[in-house]
Amino acid sequence: DVEVPLTARFSVGGALRYEDFSSFGSSLNGKLSARLELTPWLALRGAWSNGFRAPTPGQSYATQITQGLDTVSLQVFNSGRLSPQDPIAIALGAKPLKPEASDSLSLGLAWQAPSGLFGSLDLYRIALSDRFSTSQSFVVPATAPNPLHYTSVNYFTNDFDTTTEGADLVFGYQHALGRGRVGATLAYNYNRTQVDNGSTAVAANPT
Repeated sequence: DVEVPLTARFSVGGALRYEDFSSFGSSLNGKLSARLELTPWLALRGAWSNGFRAPTPGQSYATQITQGLDTVSLQVFNSGRLSPQDPIAIALGAKPLKPEASDSLSLGLAWQAPSGLFGSLDLYRIALSDRFSTSQSFVVPATAPNPLHYTSVNYFTNDFDTTTEGADLVFGYQHALGRGRVGATLAYNYNRTQVDNGSTAVAANPT
């Protein structure tokens, strides 16, 4: 992680992070940032980064089963969520989970006036791909190897992609008061998430 002042008013930064996981392999992620001081009290800043979120052991391996009694046939049935690596889940289309991936872009202003007023305004866009969700419930075919007599199952999967756009606005004030200081801060956030594609996608409708 390195930050370098190129001039008295302009600095750039960069970071790299490499990790290796036994469950899905390696990941290389980075960040680039820049800051330009427009005036002694006003600065322009921006950043780009990418990242990931690994599936948890519970999402990759855990099984959660509910058992019940069919009041018509008087047969015991099992239903619930299987591990994506279970043979029945694989036969129904399950694949090993991949990490969620993200790309983030932000641009903003930060200010601190001599009067004690300070604040920031940042616009951001975050694109997430391969987000985790549970699949739809599948009826287990009678021809499938099914020693535990599952009737319907689902599993965790990399299901959909989203894009989130938003803004963060912060206003504050600090001033000396006697032997101490008095201050107040007001913060506001707005964001909008759009489901881009996937089995849960709603065409062109934000959530």
